[in-house]
Amino acid sequence: MDYILQSFYRASGWSEDNSYENIVATSEALIDFQIPNDVKLCVGSKSSENTATQLTLSNSGSINGSLAYLYTSAPLKDVLGTKDLSLQDAINGYRVIRPVYPLSKPVKVDKFSPHTLYYGRMYFPGSALEAMVIKRWSKTSQLLVKCVSSDKLKNNGTMTFYWQRDTGRLSQEYIFSTNEALLGFRCLYNFSQGAKRLNTALYNNSSLSVGTELWFGTANMSPGVSTALRYSTQSTYTGKPLTMTLACNPLLGHISSTYSVKTSTNSTFSSRYDFNIYSYDSNLSFGCELWKSSGKTSVLPLKKIDPSLKPHAKHSNSDQTVIEAFESLVRDTDYSSVIKLSTSLNDRNIRFMWEGKFKEFLLSAGTELRMNDKSLETGRYGLQIQYSS
Repeated sequence: MDYILQSFYRASGWSEDNSYENIVATSEALIDFQIPNDVKLCVGSKSSENTATQLTLSNSGSINGSLAYLYTSAPLKDVLGTKDLSLQDAINGYRVIRPVYPLSKPVKVDKFSPHTLYYGRMYFPGSALEAMVIKRWSKTSQLLVKCVSSDKLKNNGTMTFYWQRDTGRLSQEYIFSTNEALLGFRCLYNFSQGAKRLNTALYNNSSLSVGTELWFGTANMSPGVSTALRYSTQSTYTGKPLTMTLACNPLLGHISSTYSVKTSTNSTFSSRYDFNIYSYDSNLSFGCELWKSSGKTSVLPLKKIDPSLKPHAKHSNSDQTVIEAFESLVRDTDYSSVIKLSTSLNDRNIRFMWEGKFKEFLLSAGTELRMNDKSLETGRYGLQIQYSS
């Protein structure tokens, strides 16, 4: 369902990366990836270009699961089953951030269609329900509503409204939640970069973003605030992308910095340093991905690579910059599996996960090892099997 939601955003022309909520999404995907804690089976089907269903069963002491249904007015033409789906599209990993280029002259755009998405999930056993509605009002704005109903929650549930506006250069988000009558505001501003850089610069495709979020719970009179900066770029000599972020929560005194880089077509590395200015507590975390090719990569026609070209400038269709060549190689490689590793010096743990394809199934298996003074202890572990048609 997450994959289908991303396809809906692409079909309706909405950017998930241009949001303060996802400003550190790359480091979180490489360091804080989720490990299955039981045996889970997910079976999904795209019954038409506008509808999809999913059944999930898991065994965590007892059999439980959920049934989900999704409808969208935007045709999901690029949604594939697990047999044809590439591993890069199925797994959260490194996100290449595209810069916002200033337009020198008006360009003709396609007519906008106000698309809508409806999503609902019922959990069993029990009576827990969740729902989501996305309504695109214009090319630059949309309304997102999330609901959860359960007798285990305060007031038997909660409802959250997100009014989002994205002009490319500036992204804004106004939030209200019935839980503690929470009010929130997020914004992200992108500085003009990339297109004004010289061809002889060491890096290009650069993007510098700064954002902040403000929260206030009117029921308990509790405030919240954070701010962050993100810099993304790609090497003009190798084409490899890197992303650096710096985040701060002044009320809690927490500072976090990350550095993520795609070191090759088959490997990615990320590091994060956390520090608290009040308690002087610190932590250093590392994460990496190692991709394995299936050996079935098709041989693409050779293109002329011109290092002097800007990232999107071409003299002819045969011209290709180093950045474009690297991205094409990653996109067209048929990967069969990926190994994810992460560790934290302060938490003294090692997290391991393997994800790959077996015939028409997408498999995920992982475990977490905790280090004590004398030995390693096995924490949670699990296996997830996914199939969709």
